[in-house]
Amino acid sequence: MDEEELFDVDTLLVTEDDGTETEYAVLDKFSFEDKKYTVLAVITGDSIGDEDLLFAYEEEGEDMIISNIEDDAEFERVSAYYDQLNSEEQK
Repeated sequence: MDEEELFDVDTLLVTEDDGTETEYAVLDKFSFEDKKYTVLAVITGDSIGDEDLLFAYEEEGEDMIISNIEDDAEFERVSAYYDQLNSEEQK
């Protein structure tokens, strides 16, 4: 059984700048202000971390290319939007 079957979520294997690989669970994807964003959590062993990580992403074919949100103001807007989406879904 692979990780995706174990967790019943999409997973993403990322090669970090230092060459190490980190596996993430893709918790959500959404668009905001004409950009695409994703919420990821680190997979360690057989568990998904409880810290949600917010990234911008682009699709290149079947690949998902993630990048940090460098602008603090953009991060705050996107984070607030995502929090609003979650609160609406819980109603």
